[in-house]
Amino acid sequence: MSGALRFALALVAAVALGGAPAPAVARSALPAPAIADAVLVTRIVRVSDGDTVHAMIDGRAVRVRLTKIDAPESGQAFGERARRALADMVVGRDVTLRQVGVDRYGRVLAVLSVEGISVNAELVRLGWAWVYRQFSDDATLIALEDAARRNRWGLWADPHPVPPWEQRRAARGR
Repeated sequence: MSGALRFALALVAAVALGGAPAPAVARSALPAPAIADAVLVTRIVRVSDGDTVHAMIDGRAVRVRLTKIDAPESGQAFGERARRALADMVVGRDVTLRQVGVDRYGRVLAVLSVEGISVNAELVRLGWAWVYRQFSDDATLIALEDAARRNRWGLWADPHPVPPWEQRRAARGR
């Protein structure tokens, strides 16, 4: 049995049994088709920035990138506030992680939920993240972003917020 299949089966079993995946689960990032829509209730052990966390999966911390959104970078305006907003939502709480793939950097792509509320959408609604339109045309998220922008919530208090993808492109150009 492939490592990817073992991982997917272990996640399904963990959800059904309410526990953690078995230790025999493959320990590397897996191709998206093998793990799409895998669901796990877990704990977040570290918040790196406004859209990246480390979740406990199979007894180890795994980097997880919140899908469809992009938050300000750490050194960028509102970066620390976005990180703190995410930490306030997830640290010390049971978090449902719905894995939808793996990105080119090996990070798990996921939607996080706490008590049935999408953390990804909440960050957009509160103005701490953009909809990552290169990877999403989700009308609900776009409407949440538009409302946050109109109300000048979070990063939208800045009259000219710089999207993180532009910040990264500028940093690469140096």
